[in-house]
Amino acid sequence: MKILTNFPYSPFTRKAGSGQRFLQNILGLRNLGHEILLWSIDHESKYKWLPGDIKLAKQEGIKIHLTKSWELPLGLLENIDLIWCNYYNFFFLFQEFEGPILIDGHDILSVNEQINEFFKQHLTKIGTKNTFRYHPEIFNPPLAPFPILEDELNAYRQCDLVVTISQEETVRLEQNGIKTKWIPYQNFEEFPLSTRSGPPIFTGSANLHNLFATDFLGEILIPAIR
Repeated sequence: MKILTNFPYSPFTRKAGSGQRFLQNILGLRNLGHEILLWSIDHESKYKWLPGDIKLAKQEGIKIHLTKSWELPLGLLENIDLIWCNYYNFFFLFQEFEGPILIDGHDILSVNEQINEFFKQHLTKIGTKNTFRYHPEIFNPPLAPFPILEDELNAYRQCDLVVTISQEETVRLEQNGIKTKWIPYQNFEEFPLSTRSGPPIFTGSANLHNLFATDFLGEILIPAIR
């Protein structure tokens, strides 16, 4: 099949996070014999496409279509068999496509945004550093789950399938009548604790979730163990 997918920045040369997860998806589909056309935007940012990214994509057999904005180029949908849409808020770009569309959520985004906002309300700045140190209540978040907003659910209801990254997400979406498929990305049984060494690693340190994890480790967990 010829598969059209989208991603807001280059996944090549990125070693962690959703970019790496997306890259493994498209390389896996390529290995199954599918032709991958990746639509992305050419813009100035720390995540912009570099010449080396284009070169790597070509070496991996991935075709790249770069535009200055998210306006569907004429002819991009021609001869496409399947759309693998990344993030629900990009679904509207492909609504004129008459074939099957699946959405890869990379987390339930509306829930993720609410968690981020919850965290931001408890941040304290010390010099140039942000910390949750003076808000221990952040480590006891509300027991009720954050709701999935209707905009996200409506996008999922219009597509053929939603790819989830956890069993909990799968259950929550299925409870809302969404057809899902869970793709586990790492089998931790292959990496038992006895084989791991070195300090804990939190990738993407600017992310609020990782700041939460670092503060939890340094302010709660390690003192408790000591």
